[in-house]
Amino acid sequence: MLKVNTKSESKSISEINVTPLVDVSLVLVIIFMVTVPMLFQPLVDMIVPKAFTGTEQNRQVIFVNCTAEKKIYLDNEIVDIQALSEKLNLRLLKSSEKVVIIRADERLPYEQIKQIVGIVKKDGAKKIMFATEVKRK
Repeated sequence: MLKVNTKSESKSISEINVTPLVDVSLVLVIIFMVTVPMLFQPLVDMIVPKAFTGTEQNRQVIFVNCTAEKKIYLDNEIVDIQALSEKLNLRLLKSSEKVVIIRADERLPYEQIKQIVGIVKKDGAKKIMFATEVKRK
């Protein structure tokens, strides 16, 4: 007669299988790595001038974006040059720091940038900055 070993049959696995957990976690990490950079990209596509001294600052600021097609965006809202002063003035009144960052396409004529800087100064911005990309050596 054959004797069956009952010890090995009755032994249950008491460990948790972590392989599916690791697989799902890695997939989520990859999804976040792909999507997070897209969240921080500006909605307006333009070429910003490059400079060695550009630094990222974390402040409550107002962005004025100017494209090569001479379209003006005030915090991702398209405005014309006449309405820029009125809308910018309202936002500066609500802002505590009154900082304006101008992101202008490098192909934009200097006259257009000069006109926008004049509007921003007239509306009471305490600090005006120009957005640049850091030059790579």
